[in-house]
Amino acid sequence: SEKPAPAERQGSDPETAEGVTPERERAARRAHDAAALGEVLDSASPAEMGRTMAQLSPEERVEVLDRLTAAAAADLLDDLHDQESADLLEELDTDRAAAIVEELDSDDQADVLAEMEDEDAEAILDAMEEDDAQQVRELMAYPEDTAGGVMIKEFISYPAHLTVEEVLNDLRLNAPDYAHYDVQYFYVVDNAGVLWGVLRLRDVVLSPENRPIGQIMIRGPTVVRDDAAIHALQQM
Repeated sequence: SEKPAPAERQGSDPETAEGVTPERERAARRAHDAAALGEVLDSASPAEMGRTMAQLSPEERVEVLDRLTAAAAADLLDDLHDQESADLLEELDTDRAAAIVEELDSDDQADVLAEMEDEDAEAILDAMEEDDAQQVRELMAYPEDTAGGVMIKEFISYPAHLTVEEVLNDLRLNAPDYAHYDVQYFYVVDNAGVLWGVLRLRDVVLSPENRPIGQIMIRGPTVVRDDAAIHALQQM
């Protein structure tokens, strides 16, 4: 999905931020060296990648996208319109496109693939990990004007009996897996996995470590069906 470009880091020098210099970038573009430009962009911030890609032709964008790591390419697509991302991915080898799509958030995966020709989207899904592909197919089945159409599959939940310390330990242990999760709340569930409440990240950080999270969670969160209409949610 289209998202606003991240703000520049406070106090960073645009000439040297992330190890990327305008000179290296311009030299690579002038030489039409996609490999060199890919190396430059691999160490660039999303904002820098976006500025550089905006100056390239569609053919150059595809070539550079093919040179980036899958994670860096996904970061770049994250700042483009869904249709633009779909167009770029359709020009890549299917396995390469699938590797990039797997690095996107689940809602972005569904949105981008929905903009493709059915045959191209299905080929990419077939090349993805089976569980990931099934997850995307489920999201794509929802009409875009329903709650399911804007739903994401990335979330973190914990049993209510865990302590703050145990939650913090889990977050540290699984930091590489959770790093791309865009969450400010965790779900608190009972032993059967039924939702009991939600837990704010700030409350986890500020509460005593020996305190059970069931005591600091927000009880009775609003729950909606996945087929609820978006306009109804906006009026809640």
